[in-house]
Amino acid sequence: MTVKVDMEGRHHQKQIRDDYAFTVFEDEHWFALACWVYRRAWNTNERPIVLFDLATHRLVETRILLPGVSRLERLVSDVRGRVAARQYKMLAALPSPAQKRVLQDLVVVEQGKRVSRLDQLRKSPTDVSSAGVGKALDRHVDLRVLGASTWDMSDIPAGKVAALARFANAARAQAVADLAGDRKLATLVAFAATMDPLSADEAIEMFDLAVGDLVRTSGSRPTRNGCAPSRTWTRPRSCSAKSG
Repeated sequence: MTVKVDMEGRHHQKQIRDDYAFTVFEDEHWFALACWVYRRAWNTNERPIVLFDLATHRLVETRILLPGVSRLERLVSDVRGRVAARQYKMLAALPSPAQKRVLQDLVVVEQGKRVSRLDQLRKSPTDVSSAGVGKALDRHVDLRVLGASTWDMSDIPAGKVAALARFANAARAQAVADLAGDRKLATLVAFAATMDPLSADEAIEMFDLAVGDLVRTSGSRPTRNGCAPSRTWTRPRSCSAKSG
């Protein structure tokens, strides 16, 4: 039965080659397809099934007979693994030795504390007040000293960095600490690089909200002469007339 199915498959392939001018999937086609998948995997965050479908479409477009499903799956999996390894290695090489030690300490829960520095830094303050502004600024300073502003990340696609940073923000600190090889440090580098500018924006937003609340509160208080204070530097005419 197996021999019969194999013979039918070969006959079917021969028919496709003869009728539609398709080419057998050889080693040179494997290399060309692997390069094509590598470029897509490096520049995008497409899932394996999407890359598999795109690779299949690519082969059909170029009139090359499809290889076995398992062979194509291995190609996509191997290429994605190579892309990830290169990405982790490049990111892990960016910090200085001193910066690497500080980053790796982020996932350590110090004695007497319940959470790691990573848990503390990824949470922005929520209390809209002068104290909240101070906390937001302190958080930005703590993220700033990690050194992300000194790293040149122009050769690494921003989408790849953002994906690692999302994992660092969502996963437990212990899950990040358990990552193997360069992936752990690469994840922490991506976190620091993403959260540095984001924390600055959040601190400015917190300041704007706090000042807005202060202005609204002061604007609702009557003055000694019964007039509400102006939000501009010009004194209102009604107040001027009354005080005169």
